Amino acid sequence: YINTAIPATCSGYINRYKVKFYDDDLEGRYGITLAIWKPINSTTYEIDSSTIQSYSRQFSDKRRRKRDTTDRIISFSPSVGVRNGSVIGVYLHNTNPLPLPVIGKRSSGNPISGNPIGACVTTTSSSTTILTCTGSNQVSTYVIHAEADITIVDCGAPPSVLNAAYSQLDGDTQYGARAQYNCSTGYNINGNDIISCLLNASWSLPAPSCSLVDCGNPGEPANGYTNDNVFTYQSTVQYHCNEGYQLSGDSSIECTANGNWNNTLPSCAIINCTDPGTPTNGTRNGMHLYYNSTVSYSCNTGYNLTGAASITCNATGLWSVPVPSCPPVNCGDPGTPNNGSKSSSVYTYNSVIYFQCNSGYFLSGAVSLICLSNGSWNGSFPSCLAGCGDPGVPENGQRQGETFSIDSAVSFTCDTGYTLTGSNSLFCLAGGSWNDTAPTCNPVNCGDPGTPTNGTRNGTVFTFNSTVLYSCDTGYTITGTSSLTCLSNGLWDASVPSCDIVNCSNPGEPTNGMLQGETFTYNSVVTYNCSVGYSLTGATSLTCLANGSWSASVPTCPPVNCGDPGTPINGSKSSSVYTYSSIVSYQCISGYSISGADTLSCLYNGSWNGSVPYCYPDCIDPGDLSNGQRTGDTFNYNSVLSYTCNTGYNLTGESSITCLSNGTW
Repeated sequence: YINTAIPATCSGYINRYKVKFYDDDLEGRYGITLAIWKPINSTTYEIDSSTIQSYSRQFSDKRRRKRDTTDRIISFSPSVGVRNGSVIGVYLHNTNPLPLPVIGKRSSGNPISGNPIGACVTTTSSSTTILTCTGSNQVSTYVIHAEADITIVDCGAPPSVLNAAYSQLDGDTQYGARAQYNCSTGYNINGNDIISCLLNASWSLPAPSCSLVDCGNPGEPANGYTNDNVFTYQSTVQYHCNEGYQLSGDSSIECTANGNWNNTLPSCAIINCTDPGTPTNGTRNGMHLYYNSTVSYSCNTGYNLTGAASITCNATGLWSVPVPSCPPVNCGDPGTPNNGSKSSSVYTYNSVIYFQCNSGYFLSGAVSLICLSNGSWNGSFPSCLAGCGDPGVPENGQRQGETFSIDSAVSFTCDTGYTLTGSNSLFCLAGGSWNDTAPTCNPVNCGDPGTPTNGTRNGTVFTFNSTVLYSCDTGYTITGTSSLTCLSNGLWDASVPSCDIVNCSNPGEPTNGMLQGETFTYNSVVTYNCSVGYSLTGATSLTCLANGSWSASVPTCPPVNCGDPGTPINGSKSSSVYTYSSIVSYQCISGYSISGADTLSCLYNGSWNGSVPYCYPDCIDPGDLSNGQRTGDTFNYNSVLSYTCNTGYNLTGESSITCLSNGTW
């Protein structure tokens, strides 16, 4: 296979492709395939499958002609465009693979002229074929020399697009060059933003267009509206609120270049009026204060409404009319009786007017009149008739007789619990005066009931219906009723209570303990002691409190604890109880003997009656003495064996040995 490639140095369409083959042994018919390879980078190319064209040529018989140097002129049909920097490859083969452009070089002789691009290798994937060229020439016995004639195609300046500018992506306007359009701020591109120069010297159509950015309808706030319907770049939407609502936020928004509005929608909040309040002596029905809400008013009994009975909150935030008032009903002047007078000149609701007659006259009719809610007085107007005048009614008493004319008489009585002081009857004399002053009714007096010992009394008034209260001092409790009331007969309703000292009851004795003290009343103290060998846990004394309880719990007397005395090494003890009077016994393991007391007793003072014994190892029987005697037959710690010799023998060594603590003699 013979391959070569030449780089294109201009852009246009290929008129012809001239190939000259330098061969040593070509003969017969071979296929020739041409194709254009587009650069990816300086060493990598991608095949343009639309440009692949194949031909068939006959080569001379190598036996008759050693070298075929005939120019083979190949025309692309249809015309094939090539871009400056692309590679035009030719491929000689007797099958039909892809054209692999590889510059050739004879095995001997001079290299061919031209502009070789070096050895190239293809890589094929599922969708494309990539050509990669190194920098060196490939050595082959088959060499191709190729030339291409290219007619330059220039499309001229790209077409203008309204509200857009273009940039030349490839730096020229020849075939394959690209122009990219960018819309002005606030415009969006419609169509492809890139056009290309075609082989017919025209730009690919259609060219894009630029339309204004549309932000879309932003909507309307609740209870608001807008009269604007243009929502493109730099347009403004102005908002208004319905009657009774006020705008919160910016009143207008503007469409920006990125297709968003420059602010969020405002809101329309309902207008509120200030609280109108409630008139004195009146009531309000309705608590809502917002637009179109209504508040109604009414007056209390005995008061008249002056003004509107209802008011409405307007769109301006003001109430439709002022708040009404509730002045009192006016009954008018009832008049003044002849030979008499009245106490007041106020004639409004609930006001009271008192009447009295001049000396020598008495009142006939009501002593007083009250102004009612309906604007009328509660009774008839009185008159003053000649006589003694009204003698009055004693407080806490009654009067019998309402005629005060000459020679008339009135009598008086007192309420229960009160005694009459003065005359119980009066006579109207001819001169128009009573024969005596009116009596009084004084409350019955029960006298001081007294105060109990260790107690107090609250109350210093001892008359009818008065009450005195009793309480006891701290540590004393009341016996009887705590309050006395003075009756109408001058006696108290109960006896004076007594204050008895609080009793806490016997607190008891702890086991193995003793109580000292036999009085268990308030503030008395009892003390506790424990028996020998027992220790007090808790309070040593208790005090009787005012609430009848002791100041602390009864203490306990647990036995004294001497603590663990310990266990000798190589020994054991018989018990784990270490309290008062308990006994612990010790023994040693086999081969050891005890040294010291084998029992310990826990004493009342919390100490043991001795020390823990030791367990020392026993010594081995040292044996008998030949021609002598041994005295002693125990071999434990501190045991002593004595030796003597028979007559005629002398003792060599010590006459006695002692068993040491380490088990040796």
